[in-house]
Amino acid sequence: MNITYKSIITLITVSFLFGMVAFGADNEYRFTHNDHDTLIIGEITEIDGKIVVIRASDYIVSSKDLNVSAKKKQLRPETVKVEGLLEYANIKNAETGDYVIVSLNKSGNKYVVANGAFPVDSLDYKTLKVTAYSEATSAMLSDFVNSGGAYTEFAFSSGTVTRQYDGVDTVIYQNEQPSEKTNTSITDQVQQTESNNTKDSQGYQYYIIYGAGGVLVLLAIVSIVRKNKR
Repeated sequence: MNITYKSIITLITVSFLFGMVAFGADNEYRFTHNDHDTLIIGEITEIDGKIVVIRASDYIVSSKDLNVSAKKKQLRPETVKVEGLLEYANIKNAETGDYVIVSLNKSGNKYVVANGAFPVDSLDYKTLKVTAYSEATSAMLSDFVNSGGAYTEFAFSSGTVTRQYDGVDTVIYQNEQPSEKTNTSITDQVQQTESNNTKDSQGYQYYIIYGAGGVLVLLAIVSIVRKNKR
């Protein structure tokens, strides 16, 4: 087996690109691309300490998956018991009778928040409004939900949110007086407005996984080079 330095460089480049793809997806992108076990719209029926019970009214399944080669099966539970929901800043004051949309992963006989939890003003996915950490993000998430998961790609620039769908760009939100705070990417908005331990720990897990993968690739390359020198 003859390994050249060009081959080594190619392998390293591929491993770094793989890691960059993984890191490039923020929570809103995961929220709108099926990176969870269920995206549920429902009513809070019970709050018992750290457990919140939600009765499902509807579900949103995105038209696009984050991981096309390993799509997550989208569950449709009638009722869910969610642990840690009230730890989210934008939903910590929720009460029974409130409506919410929550991205969830199943954990045993309970669920945990996967990529976000937001209040909504109704249970009709076609007309409801999502209340997020900024008006721009609210507009984006509302547009995604109102479309039943059809609209998934959005661009943020200078206080404007543009939907990108089927080759057509449509402005869905525009701040009348854009400022530096509104000229941010989705990721920047999340970092500025959402401080949540669940999100942080999830991010660290991805760094650990792909960092370990990169190390293994490099070790394999070094081993091959040493064998060839012999």
